[in-house]
Amino acid sequence: MAIPWPTTGAAIAKSLKWGEDRYEELEDYALVAVSKIEEKVGPWHGQALTHTVAMRREVTRLVLPWPVDLVTGVVLDGNAVEYDAVDLGAGVVYGTFPAGVYTITATARAAASCPPDVALAARKLGAHLAKQDLVGPRQSGYTGGPDKDLDVQQGFALPRAVSELIADYVRPGGFA
Repeated sequence: MAIPWPTTGAAIAKSLKWGEDRYEELEDYALVAVSKIEEKVGPWHGQALTHTVAMRREVTRLVLPWPVDLVTGVVLDGNAVEYDAVDLGAGVVYGTFPAGVYTITATARAAASCPPDVALAARKLGAHLAKQDLVGPRQSGYTGGPDKDLDVQQGFALPRAVSELIADYVRPGGFA
């Protein structure tokens, strides 16, 4: 199954200099690599997104957890809500929003707009994961290397080369 993102099993196989017979096998690594990269930089393959946020008081902006290409709607209790403006790059919808639970629908950034360094990071991560099946830390003689884990603030640790490639695109954590 090919995913509509710049990283595929074929791209990973080519970066590892593996043959075409491995493309399908490496597609699983491509899916994992894409999901782990998108956890840090946000979705980037044009899918439909839905985000729900509860506001306890009136606010002038609703913040999505990622940048988007298009906001398709804002709904409060089943009714469409008017909004004034959208900052797509920041994922912020501006307007006057009374207290309540809002559902924002949007479209993620298109794969074609993915910067080359983010796509390269996903290929590197997919290759890194595939190579772990061949050489792992439990085998004798393993001492680590330049791909030691760097990004371990929470959850899945990324190799240093991958973290450095996506550093400019990682969304900082915090509260809206």
